[in-house]
Amino acid sequence: MSGLESAPPGRKAWIVARHEITSTVLRRSFWLTTFLFPLFVLVLSLGSQLFAPSGDGLGEVPFTDPGASGTVTPIGYVDEGGLLTLLPPDMPAGALVSYPSATDANEALTEGHIDTYYSIPADYVSAGILHRVDRKPPPTASSEVDPLMLYALSYSLTGDTTTSQLLFDPLARMKSLPQTPEAQVRPEGPLAFFVPYATMLIFYFVLVMSSGYMLQSVTKEKENRTAEVLLLSVKPRELMLGKVTGLCAVALLQMAVWLGGGLLVLRNAQTLFGLDAGLGLTPAFVAWALAYFLLGFFTYASLYAAVGVLAPSTREANQYVIAVMAPLIVPLFFINVFINSPGGGLATALSLFPLTAPVSMVTRMAAVSVPLWQLLLGVALLAACAYGIVLLAARFFRADALLSHRSLSWRRLGEELARRH
Repeated sequence: MSGLESAPPGRKAWIVARHEITSTVLRRSFWLTTFLFPLFVLVLSLGSQLFAPSGDGLGEVPFTDPGASGTVTPIGYVDEGGLLTLLPPDMPAGALVSYPSATDANEALTEGHIDTYYSIPADYVSAGILHRVDRKPPPTASSEVDPLMLYALSYSLTGDTTTSQLLFDPLARMKSLPQTPEAQVRPEGPLAFFVPYATMLIFYFVLVMSSGYMLQSVTKEKENRTAEVLLLSVKPRELMLGKVTGLCAVALLQMAVWLGGGLLVLRNAQTLFGLDAGLGLTPAFVAWALAYFLLGFFTYASLYAAVGVLAPSTREANQYVIAVMAPLIVPLFFINVFINSPGGGLATALSLFPLTAPVSMVTRMAAVSVPLWQLLLGVALLAACAYGIVLLAARFFRADALLSHRSLSWRRLGEELARRH
């Protein structure tokens, strides 16, 4: 860091910040991560959406057309009571095969024409019992009826496609209502899943990686003894301020690329495919998201700085990273809650708790309109938490700690916290 020795005290933090910016953005790995990782998140999110079951399920009976593939075997049945007189018009031809007697069905079973057949007793309507015969019986007894047979029986008894489909799946048209009067009905369509999912992943990984730059910077300078040289020219607090400020600028650059690219992809998707645009990704969303991101960065970067100062090496510091990032990981376990019930109690609590708010609140904003009082309360709690953690990390950022090579342990951490300054 040229010019650090002769620089006035007010400019030393700026020189450190400038060094952190240039040394980070000149790395090839930084730009590869910045541009390639969003593509990974996009593919992961779209893949989850493509393979997720559709929720508008009326009429989505799991048919398999035997004519479409030679590997599909139809289901046989013996109708002793003459109940299965009508088959649904949307059922593929040959999916069900009628046999006049159990003898004929058993013969077809033996020859491999069918794998299963059902015997429909004459008292099926009153007793509700079917008899199932399998060519290769399952290891454990099963009382489940094949959906194809169940749907055919429902249609034959009712004579109506809609009624039989509702009997097959009574909850096919069920939709969740908002849990609170303040919450708005979430938009429908594939983007209602994709946008909150991608938002959570993007903000989580940007916070983790950008905060990780702080840990790498501090531990690297301790390992190669650069810290000893720096402390001859700059105070520990100025060193920490310069690092946090410089890496914050780097994090903002990375977030701008990711968030800008995400908004561009979203707008093009809405235009090309005619998807719903009411997903809350407005200028107000961007402003709130940046506020939560900045406060979250200062919180976790300061925690990483404290670990880096107290740990003698990168390897030892990494052992404590999971403990630092544990609160930020919690929302990932409840990602379905944020997508399906963003106005619920759990999602609201996680978005107000300071250590989970940077990811949780932004994900909720991407899924539903969040009440203003919750946004203000969440950002106030997060700001207070960030302020306290920055002050706490500054207590650890001392010359004796930076030059120490004592192992980091929970006992030592307790001693540092109890130490008077």
